[in-house]
Amino acid sequence: MDDIEAVIKAAEHMRYDNPPRSMTLNKLSLLSGPKSDLKKSILERVSFLASCYVSLATFVDDDDVDFLLSNESLSTDKEKLKKVSGIYKKVLKDMETFKEEVREFDPFELPTDGSRDALDS
Repeated sequence: MDDIEAVIKAAEHMRYDNPPRSMTLNKLSLLSGPKSDLKKSILERVSFLASCYVSLATFVDDDDVDFLLSNESLSTDKEKLKKVSGIYKKVLKDMETFKEEVREFDPFELPTDGSRDALDS
């Protein structure tokens, strides 16, 4: 977490209302460590966040979890097996959908009301 704090600290001196002829560049000496190390660390965190996003698919309806934890889910009854299978198939389908959303995500595109709808599901 220190590396992200270092980037934030280094960026604190930046101003959005730059006067004419001002520079928007930053000195490397302001960074707490090598730029390459900070880039790697940020990419690791982006990867971690993408994994977290995909893992949201494993959060399912409370009733489904209760069913899976009950003895009912161990039954060999065809209907109960179908329900268990359906729950897991939905999770796998959601994981694939979320992976695709991450692949299509453009971090430099500002979200609009229409694109937020897909992320809310």
